[in-house]
Amino acid sequence: MEVPGEAALLDCCFENERVCFGAASDGSVNRYDLDSGIKVSVGNHDDLATCVEYSTETCMHLDVIQRLKMGGVIL
Repeated sequence: MEVPGEAALLDCCFENERVCFGAASDGSVNRYDLDSGIKVSVGNHDDLATCVEYSTETCMHLDVIQRLKMGGVIL
């Protein structure tokens, strides 16, 4: 499955063999149904969403935000 988008994919994880989550450079976190091709936004952040994980114990996703510093300036 190809998912067009303007933001770079920074991380992804799988809920199961048919569903995955993706974290992108625009701060968005999306859930993808690989069978149907349906994309659903499950989060959006002001900063980069650099990591996304799925817990089978809680059936929840977790996304991590990272602020990048360059020359003392937070990007």
